[in-house]
Amino acid sequence: MKLNYLLILATVTIFSLTSCVKDTCNGVLGNTFEAIDYDSVYLNGDNHVTLNASLLTLDDLPADYFTDVIAVDDNTIAITNAVIVTKTNLELTLADSIVPTVMEAVDLSYNFAFGDRRNYIDCQHAGSADSYNLELMFSLKQVEENQFEITNFSWNEIFAAGHL
Repeated sequence: MKLNYLLILATVTIFSLTSCVKDTCNGVLGNTFEAIDYDSVYLNGDNHVTLNASLLTLDDLPADYFTDVIAVDDNTIAITNAVIVTKTNLELTLADSIVPTVMEAVDLSYNFAFGDRRNYIDCQHAGSADSYNLELMFSLKQVEENQFEITNFSWNEIFAAGHL
């Protein structure tokens, strides 16, 4: 009986200590992205449509935080040929299968995940890994042969806290 009491006390103590960890990764630092501005859309050297956007990001995060981006859903994987992200730039190359024909338009949505900040900077939080998801939405129109236009460009950052 005494052993059970000690085990329960130890479990409660451990839980209390881990839940007292102050979150210095998210709440203190804020959003990963302060601004994302669409810059251009063009046919790259490999004849793939590429979107370029400028990023204003959190100063505390290092360059490798952004280069470790991953596509988070099957739709994004299916319609993305490549994505290259730096601290200041996002280059998204579209899969040929989704590029509209001349005078047609398509609405697109992409979802990317960035990892737990504590793996990149000196910060801490309780629980399992957090993630920061970036959703890009826009309409792509081919206005003339190999001439493209982006409209309705928007983005959203979604913080997903890990389990406690």
